[in-house]
Amino acid sequence: MENVNIAELIELSESNVFNITKYEIHVYYFSIQPRLEEYDKFYRFLSEDEKEKSRKYRFIKDAQKYVVRRGIIRLLLSKYTGIAPKNLEYEYSKKGKPTLKTSRNSNKIFFNLSYSGEALLVTIASEREVGIDVEQIKELPEEGLLAKKFFSAFEYKRYLHMKEQKDLKAFYKCWTCKEAYVKATGMGLTGDYVEEDIQFCEEVETVSPVKAGKRWMLKNLSISHDNAVALCVEGRSWNTIIRCFHIDEANMKKF
Repeated sequence: MENVNIAELIELSESNVFNITKYEIHVYYFSIQPRLEEYDKFYRFLSEDEKEKSRKYRFIKDAQKYVVRRGIIRLLLSKYTGIAPKNLEYEYSKKGKPTLKTSRNSNKIFFNLSYSGEALLVTIASEREVGIDVEQIKELPEEGLLAKKFFSAFEYKRYLHMKEQKDLKAFYKCWTCKEAYVKATGMGLTGDYVEEDIQFCEEVETVSPVKAGKRWMLKNLSISHDNAVALCVEGRSWNTIIRCFHIDEANMKKF
């Protein structure tokens, strides 16, 4: 795991291109804690429709969070495609999953993102669908009831086994695995309940059943003790490369 600050990422964006093979999965973790008035540094990376959407938020804090998240995603994707951040175009599946516009995605780049609290996770792959989910760890008084309601019978049994092993993050590990799976496959993005059994555990494991003729693999990522993170990837034989960025007031002033 590599730790750098956002100023270094911005500097890289001016000249370097990020390379990725089909056997690599790149994961970026951002801990975002700048002063809110500094968020407009990312505004220049947004498309016109995203700028328009940012102006429709009722609260300025929410608008600024939207701007920085979108700006970071565009900045990253521009490094893999060679397209200027504001010129990137997205397409959406019937259930709302975003992908880069096919006609301008010669590198066959796939991506997914998730955010919770101050954490933003972005995963990028080549020639493979990916999904990622992050959840901030909080005390859940009704954790057991939620698990019984949203997990399948198989998943609930797995959850109980993890609880018996004194795993304090059991619920969040199970939940993020299920979310990463539905995001990778494009299922459930419209709020539909997904009943399929997800065979999650501590290590990479095949998801059952095979979806749309594809095999999927899941992995819990240990990035931050405050968050649970799960990654779902199409196919086998891949390695995860994680880079962590910390955005604060001091390094935001460098660009």
